[in-house]
Amino acid sequence: PAPTYSSVDGQRAGEEWQCVEFINRFYLTRGWISSPWTGSAGEPLWNSRPRNLVSESNGLVSHLGPGDVVIINVYLNGSLDEGHALVVNDSSNVTSGTVELVSQNSGFGKISSPVVTGKLSNGYVTVGGGGDGYSYTTIGVVHAPPLWTDASPTGKDQGNDTFSAVSCVGTNDCVAVGAWWTTKEVPHALIESYTGSWSPVSSVQPTAESELDAVSCANATFCAAVGYSVAPYSRPLIETFNKGKWKVARAPAPYSGTLLGVSCTSPTYCVAVGYYFSGAGPLVETFNGNKWSLTSKPGGNREGSLFAVSCVSEAFCLAVGARMQDNNQKIWIETVSHGSVHALPASALPAALVGQPPVSAVSCTSASFCEMVGFTNSTNTVVDTFDGKNWSAIIEPSTVVPNTDNTVGPLNLTGVSCTGRTDCALTGYNDTGGPASQWVVSIESGPGWATTSLQDMVPSDRKSVV
Repeated sequence: PAPTYSSVDGQRAGEEWQCVEFINRFYLTRGWISSPWTGSAGEPLWNSRPRNLVSESNGLVSHLGPGDVVIINVYLNGSLDEGHALVVNDSSNVTSGTVELVSQNSGFGKISSPVVTGKLSNGYVTVGGGGDGYSYTTIGVVHAPPLWTDASPTGKDQGNDTFSAVSCVGTNDCVAVGAWWTTKEVPHALIESYTGSWSPVSSVQPTAESELDAVSCANATFCAAVGYSVAPYSRPLIETFNKGKWKVARAPAPYSGTLLGVSCTSPTYCVAVGYYFSGAGPLVETFNGNKWSLTSKPGGNREGSLFAVSCVSEAFCLAVGARMQDNNQKIWIETVSHGSVHALPASALPAALVGQPPVSAVSCTSASFCEMVGFTNSTNTVVDTFDGKNWSAIIEPSTVVPNTDNTVGPLNLTGVSCTGRTDCALTGYNDTGGPASQWVVSIESGPGWATTSLQDMVPSDRKSVV
């Protein structure tokens, strides 16, 4: 008989009851891939694996997690016979030990059950089953996108808490900052730490009204958080964690203003950025391990506001934000090196950046790689990359993510975190201007992106980081 094929949302998953059809149907249904894998199981399937997903060759496998695909070669009496693909059916990541593997069209009777045991040891994955001359060799593992869960911080009053930023130095070592709000809508600086679960820490509040908008931890013993306080007028607020305690640091800015971004490379070097409320230009402050110093003075030919900064050393920090041009906010970029600020004038903007909307977040892994993201210009969402000399723009349609009510809104990107040139995570929200707006998470690995919609999370503002 002629083969029959299954499909998901118009995409052909494959020939029914084959192992590859099962993988495609599963991944397409979950939204982890936008088009099916091609090729038969084994080497062809491995070679056509989606580049937006993290993959690890056998011998280098770090973990086996829910939904991961294990791709193997099947041998009969020592000769390559065919290939096979199995899915990890486990509830959590396993870094060493056994997991359950499930598959479709797994073999003949007792020779290969549809449910077998997989074992991970020292980076190598072995697959159970076989016999009667059949044996298996693992090619590699393709990891499913990480699962995002609601961690539910405790806070002062969970219904009125807002978190603006988070910084992690380990799997169970994170700090989040923001504000908790009184019944009279007065914000108070809020800090929570994560050591397996979230709990509030004592935040030193210099006044009745204060808010923290960014945090950066250099290691487990030093962090800096920045924002603003009212004492008696609005001015920058800096709190540092050192020697096991949070304390308010002296912010030297003599004018009213706020700090929106901070980046620390060590307990002896941090850069914080923001803007003066008087419209006198961007605000930059640096920390040398003992005190904070005002790096940028108001006025002069400097203009605009800085929203975020990323440092890789004292010699290189990149700060991004917005400036006014023709009554519209446009992109603004500055570099900070050894305490000196250098603005990139509008006339020097590369063609890829001319006319772009403001940039809200930046992440640098070295002086030769940065990625920055920002708000939509109602037509496109732009991701910019810097290679140390040149800028390039990755322009994506701003309406790629549908909302829960099947409408589509502009995609505003508000956070980015990179660990390498092809390993970045973005956060933002697809904005319809109503209750259907939702948070979006995109993970880049290789040249592609996988986007996940967090449909139960309604954004309250434009602040978020990863």
